[in-house]
Amino acid sequence: MGLYYSILDLRADIRKFCITPEKVAFIKEQLTELLTDYGPIDLLVFDGWNAPWSRITYEDISFEDIYTHVKSLQSDCLVMDLNAGEFPAAGFYYTDIKSFESNAGELLPNENILPAQACFTLTNEWFWKEGDNKSGLKSTKQVVEEWLNPLNQRFCNILLNTPPDRDGKLSPNILKRLQEIGKAWKPKPLPLLSSSLVSFPLFLVYFGG
Repeated sequence: MGLYYSILDLRADIRKFCITPEKVAFIKEQLTELLTDYGPIDLLVFDGWNAPWSRITYEDISFEDIYTHVKSLQSDCLVMDLNAGEFPAAGFYYTDIKSFESNAGELLPNENILPAQACFTLTNEWFWKEGDNKSGLKSTKQVVEEWLNPLNQRFCNILLNTPPDRDGKLSPNILKRLQEIGKAWKPKPLPLLSSSLVSFPLFLVYFGG
């Protein structure tokens, strides 16, 4: 089970120049709920942090403080921040897993040897749109042959954005495509990483914008 959490929160007015101790406490309270009420959480994906469009830095809201809080609740939960575009691809920076927002043009290096994750969308839009239940989707061939197979062999998982409708459900066309992908994808054994690195061959479905 993986969860997505946006540090930038316009509804709660958590944005640049508006960070207060109370708002940081609010973030910790939400994370505490997510990491104590729903069983083991394997992966926590942070977004809106250290991004040019949000401008909330790791100093505005201390990454070390939040990271330590997460690990104190679930030490095995892997923390991933969508920040690969800000740092060199060859090393970890503020994350347990190297992340690449492929839809934003961040590409996994051919020589990658780090546990990594790449984000793609199954629909033609990143956020939910009216009419997703009738719109065209990425083909099973593209998802399997262009994303899953080659990236998995470079120690990279796929975070596949599949937006729910207004009722919180996946539309029939999306469910059908996910079933087709599941039948077509045959994971292959990965070569061994260095003993200091960990690889975990998961296929995660990401619900949300």
